[in-house]
Amino acid sequence: MEKIIKKYASYLHQLGYAESSIYGRHKRSIKEFISFIRKYGVQEWKEITVHHIKDYLNYLRGRENKVVGGKLTEKTVYDHYRSIQLLYDLLAVKGEIIINPTSQMEVKAPPRNQRRITVTEEEITQMYNACKNDKERAVLSLNYGCGLRVGELELLEIRDLKLDDGYLIVRKGKGNKRRAVPMSIGVIKDLINYLKYERPRLTAERHYHRDNQSFMLNEVGRPMKEWTFNYTLQAMARRTENQDLINKRITTHIMRHSIATHLLHRGLDINQVRQFLGHVLLSTTQIYTHINNKQVMQI
Repeated sequence: MEKIIKKYASYLHQLGYAESSIYGRHKRSIKEFISFIRKYGVQEWKEITVHHIKDYLNYLRGRENKVVGGKLTEKTVYDHYRSIQLLYDLLAVKGEIIINPTSQMEVKAPPRNQRRITVTEEEITQMYNACKNDKERAVLSLNYGCGLRVGELELLEIRDLKLDDGYLIVRKGKGNKRRAVPMSIGVIKDLINYLKYERPRLTAERHYHRDNQSFMLNEVGRPMKEWTFNYTLQAMARRTENQDLINKRITTHIMRHSIATHLLHRGLDINQVRQFLGHVLLSTTQIYTHINNKQVMQI
C-alpha cells in the first residue's frame, strides 16, 4: 500500500497542488491513514470499506493535535478526508479499485464563517518583548511581519532575501505562485541580526549540511518545519504570562490571520493586502474584514 505514495505526490503535482501542500499535509495524512488501516489486517486498497474510513475519521476526532495540543478541529478532520478522497480518485484512475468508498460517503466541510482566532496589537508587542534571541525575533518577523504561510517559511532560502532592497521573494506560494513581499525596517533589522548572530551558530551543529541554504534552521542545523515554528511561537506566548494569549495556542496560521486583520483595520487597501498575502481571489481576503480587532501596531 505504501507504494502508492510516490504516485500520489505526482498525481497532486499534475492537479496543480503546491509542494508545501503535498508534502506538508496530503502525504502525511495518507501515511497516517495507512498506519491506522493496517490494524484491520488490510493488505489491498480494494479491501477498504466505508466502515474503515468512518472509523478513521472518528479516530481523528478523538486524537490530540500533535502541533498545538487539544483535539483536532472539524476543519482538520475534513482536510484529512479530502486527502483520502484524492487518493481514491487516483486509485480509480489506476484501476486498483472497482468501488470507490468515498463516493458512498457524505462528509461536509465545516462552515467557513467560523470565528478566526487572532492576536491583538498588545499581544504582538508582548511576544516581541518575550523573544529570548534573534532567532525567535526572525521567526516572528517572517511569520507575522511578512505574513508568510508555513510552507513558505519552510521553503525560504537565503537567496530569497533582498535585504538591501527591502523585500523577499516567495518562489512557490500557494498554487506555485511567485510573489515579492515588502519588509519593514524593523523586520529587515531582525533578519540581519539572525543572519549575523544566530545562523552561523546553527550551521556548526551536527546535522547541518553545507548545501542547505534554508534561511531558518533548527537547533541541530536542519531546516525548520511546521512543528518547530509553532513550538517557538507558543514558547514566546508562555513567556508573556498572558493567559488569554497562551490559551490561543498560537500557530503560524493564526499569526498570518492576525497580520491580515491588522493591516485592514489600519486602513490598507484590500487589494494591497491580497497581494501581500498571496491570495488569488479577493473574496479570500475579504474574510478578514469581518473580524473586529484593535488598530495594528507599527511593525
